[in-house]
Amino acid sequence: MLKTTSILLSSILIVLLLSAPVLAPTRTGNTSQYASDQVITDIVADYALYTSLLYDIYPLNQYRVSTHANSPDSAIAYLSEGFDKPLASTITACYLQWLPEFNKMSVIPTDSIPIITEADKPYLNIEWQSTNKVLLKRIYTDCYEMGDQYLYLISAEQKGGHWIIIDLQLDCL
Repeated sequence: MLKTTSILLSSILIVLLLSAPVLAPTRTGNTSQYASDQVITDIVADYALYTSLLYDIYPLNQYRVSTHANSPDSAIAYLSEGFDKPLASTITACYLQWLPEFNKMSVIPTDSIPIITEADKPYLNIEWQSTNKVLLKRIYTDCYEMGDQYLYLISAEQKGGHWIIIDLQLDCL
């Protein structure tokens, strides 16, 4: 009788354990989705730095002066929060010019690289190259004429807990 009761209680306990909810920390979506969301959040923040450097400006004579950089080194340092230093240097050289007579950086009026924002999230494809390297892909259509397509490739790497952009490429398809 004792053995039967013990087996019955063991069976009930097993059924209760199997049917009980798991009391573990939960996260919306799976870990992979969470990691992808973090990549996109950081990349959007990186582009916000780029945008603020080039669009937070004030007029000085005929120039549009950046409020975030007073020298090439300060522009590179500002962008290096979200871009690899060599890429930050290239961006600075392409889109800003040093004004020695004012000790300021002026924005060069020209076309810019595509800017990634939260609105781009549904159009981004993330390829994980390793646990700390990704390649984001975004296809743009009808940019310069009907039917054209461009593939924007953004290579990013996790450094110090933040995803930074290490390379950009825009290809006509």
